[in-house]
Amino acid sequence: MARVPLSKIQLEEDEMIVEGFEGELEGIRVWVTAVLERTCVYETPDLERKLVSKSKILVELDLDGQPVRDDGQKLYLERFIHAAIFAARPDVMAVVHAHAEDTLPFGIAEATKLRPVIHSGSFIGASVPVWDIADQFGDATNLLVINMAQGRDMARVLGKNSVVLMRGHGSVAVGDSIQQVVHRAIYTEVNARLQAEAAKLGPINFLTPEEAVKADAQTDSKASLSRPWELWKARVGKIE
Repeated sequence: MARVPLSKIQLEEDEMIVEGFEGELEGIRVWVTAVLERTCVYETPDLERKLVSKSKILVELDLDGQPVRDDGQKLYLERFIHAAIFAARPDVMAVVHAHAEDTLPFGIAEATKLRPVIHSGSFIGASVPVWDIADQFGDATNLLVINMAQGRDMARVLGKNSVVLMRGHGSVAVGDSIQQVVHRAIYTEVNARLQAEAAKLGPINFLTPEEAVKADAQTDSKASLSRPWELWKARVGKIE
């Protein structure tokens, strides 16, 4: 496996920072990973308001979720989520795991699926799959992904989708760039909130499959993603 030394890493995403999610994801802490030469790069979430392009806060992992070298960094369980997805999905270049509260009910209420209701949520597709850890690992877990076996099972349920919900835990979004995955993570939460609000008013007019495909081709394109990305960067600002 080819590897890029951390000292030479330059992310092409204008130094994405974790705190850029605050506001859009209700201040929920998130975990972001990106791939360089098919090697996971994991940003440690406790070092808040730091640029992920600074190597001192990055931990480089292999596709089994293990550190490439021992730098004494604290490791987080979330790495198994990211590593399993990268291993299963060669098309995925970035992953976001979040605990956005508006998405949680859709992983709990079995009769209600999270479906696209707005054009910017069209990447959801027909509906968002739900990974229930109890299906394969019993009803006595702590609901956290604590090993690669659980991570791989979650990646299996994700399949070729852009988002998967984790019952009683959170959600995971994937994309081909940090810009795309940030957009998807944010608008998964927005779509969930609007779907729940619309349900209070009466029957929901969801996007048709044809509408979702056409809307996704536009809103999930690099040209469209650049506009909200610049707004989010400006809102956060660069932190020295």
